[in-house]
Amino acid sequence: MFIYNLNQMKRFPALLPVFLLLACNLYSQNTEYEYLLNKNQFKKATKGVKLYCGLTHQHQSFFNKPFSLTGIEAGIISGRNILLGVYGSSFLSNLEIENSVSKTYFSSMQGGLAIGVLHHGNKWLHEGVLLNAGYFSITGSSSNFQLFAIQNSTAIIHGLVITPMAFAEINVLRWMKFRTGLGYSFYNFKDQSSVSVSDLQNVSINFGFLFGKYL
Repeated sequence: MFIYNLNQMKRFPALLPVFLLLACNLYSQNTEYEYLLNKNQFKKATKGVKLYCGLTHQHQSFFNKPFSLTGIEAGIISGRNILLGVYGSSFLSNLEIENSVSKTYFSSMQGGLAIGVLHHGNKWLHEGVLLNAGYFSITGSSSNFQLFAIQNSTAIIHGLVITPMAFAEINVLRWMKFRTGLGYSFYNFKDQSSVSVSDLQNVSINFGFLFGKYL
């Protein structure tokens, strides 16, 4: 069974969003405001396949404490209706959980496929649904540690996570959208001796900035 090697991934997650955003900006940063006054641009946007990528933020309760996953999403939008992409996210700091005996510090990451449908995606304000489905890993340690540099781990949990979401998007610029929505994360894993499903499964508030040549 696959287990993340967090030490080898120490630098990669921090650099990947930078490279993706630079690539998207080089690809899409053309005539930012013209589409706001030109209705023909909306009609043209309904044809063809569009590339997109962006930064995402998922805020919810873990172990009954508010915390968040920050990550990236990238993929294609076909005909303004179908969205198909990949995503990855992680804690950007350790989550400290204290009980009557000791403290435990947790780190988490996940990644997988993002599949969605947009409704009237060529309008300035539109809505849609999204399903994130992938693999997650949670590691705990009795001592605080640097991000992706865990030592003396006391718990390693991994399994499947599925997050359906309803959202709204605003076309802020020709090449940038703002997304916000509500979701619910379902977790499935075998070993629940140190972490249970109820510690992770919860409603989430999601938002992000997505970049691409939309209109």
